[in-house]
Parts: sequence; structure tokens; C-alpha cells
Amino acid sequence: MNIYKSTGLFLFAYALPTLIIGFVWVIPASCIEGINEFTIGFVGAVFGSLPIYLAVTRPKQCSVRPNSNSLLKCLNEYINLHASHPRGLLGYILGWLWRFQSDSINDAALDLLDLKPGDHVLEVGCGSGLTIKKILNQVSESRVTGLDVSPLMIEMATRTNRCSLTRNRLRLAVTQGEVPDDLPLFDKILSVHSIYFWQEPENMLFKLSNQLRPGGKIVIVAKVKDQGIPARYDDSTYRFYKEVEITDMLKDNGLKIDVKKEPDAHPGIRWFVGQKPV
Repeated sequence: MNIYKSTGLFLFAYALPTLIIGFVWVIPASCIEGINEFTIGFVGAVFGSLPIYLAVTRPKQCSVRPNSNSLLKCLNEYINLHASHPRGLLGYILGWLWRFQSDSINDAALDLLDLKPGDHVLEVGCGSGLTIKKILNQVSESRVTGLDVSPLMIEMATRTNRCSLTRNRLRLAVTQGEVPDDLPLFDKILSVHSIYFWQEPENMLFKLSNQLRPGGKIVIVAKVKDQGIPARYDDSTYRFYKEVEITDMLKDNGLKIDVKKEPDAHPGIRWFVGQKPV
């Protein structure tokens, strides 16, 4: 049996069933949040097989010819592609990892939104729906609309919120990177690490600003390139901006802007807070 067949059998006989059992049934059914023995156990059990899977079965999808020097670049491109539009097994893994990686960043964004009871909130790039769940659980009478380009992320967000979902408080929708025309006005708008993938960020921010009620607030969270961008993002998938570029795009829509940063905890990350005049 060659290495391709043996690797495939290992993945389908062990890794995939383990992930499905853990993240499709056990963890969602238990309404478990955060890092715990379940998530560590299920992820740790299969994480070592992922590099083998990518190295053996996926190099033909990379833009560089695979060899010992280009394998890392190939892996980065493959992961970045799935980060922009999560799908399949890797998309599912990324969706769960982001819950932990961005948890404190999302919490800081929620603090800056200053949510009030009864607020109607829009999250653009809602991912697996953990932030939505926090809003629904912590802010009484709140309503949330979550948008994402990935059907897989919308599916995960639906599962994440099934234990606390209240009728008529949550709407989830797959979009093509646009703001749907049938949306109402919102009190608060949030988008974390999504602006890199917007085809027309100026137009997107214009539409989002128009969806804000007078006095409403928008928070855009992004890694800026002022202090440099890690080499793993050096491909055509991501598009990073300088702090002043995002600030100007928001100001062009008549918003009062304040930029927050946490240089020690999250170097290079900026929270752009926009307030719409009353």
C-alpha cells in the first residue's frame, strides 16, 4: 500500500470520525464554551494528522512547486484560502480554533460597542457564532443578525446558538460579501478580522454606515500593516491596510472615529470605533 492510500485510510478511519463525533455531537450537545478537556482532547487527537494530510494530498493546489523549501508556503496559502471562505474539514477546524484565538479580541470589541438592552446588532463575518451567543445571553431583549460568506460558518453558528436561541432574536444568512438590501437599521454593527477579504471596502463601509441608526456605533477590528505583517499572510488572499486608511474610510462616511489599541496583549490589532451623529 503506497503512502497516499495509507494516509487516506488513516484520516478517514480515525481523524474524520473523531472530529465529527467531538465537534458535531458531543461538544454542541453539551453547550460547552471555551478551551476545556473536551476541545483539547478532540483537537489534540487529530491535529498531528493535519500536516500529513496537507503535505501528501494537497500540494497540487499550491501556486508553488512543492519541495522542502516551499511546503510551508503551500501550507500557508492553503490555510489562508480557507480563512477567507471556510469550507470542508479544514474550515471546520479553523472555525473552532478562531473561537479561542479571537475570544479576547471579540470581548474587547463588545465592550467598545457598549451594548444596551433592546439593541439590534449586526455582525459581519459572524464565524461560528460564539460572539452572537454572548450578545444574546448577556444583553436582555437584544436581537442579532449574523452574516457570513461561508455556509459552513452559518451552520456552525446555528449549532452554537441552539441552546440559547430565542425566537425572533436571531437571523443568520449567507452572503456574497455584500450587505443584503432587506436589512433593517441597526443600533450597533461589529466586524472582526473580515475587512481583509472585502472586495470593495469603501463601498462596504458606506453600506454599513447607512445601516446604522442615528447615534449608532460600529466597531471594525483589524490587524494593520503599520508594524509589519507576518510572512504567512504574504499572498493574494489577504489585503491589509494602514491604520490611517481604515480611519479615513470610516470618516468619509460621516462617522466620528476613535481608534483603540492594546500594544502589549495584541500588537498590531486596532479597534476602530465609529459613532454616527444623531
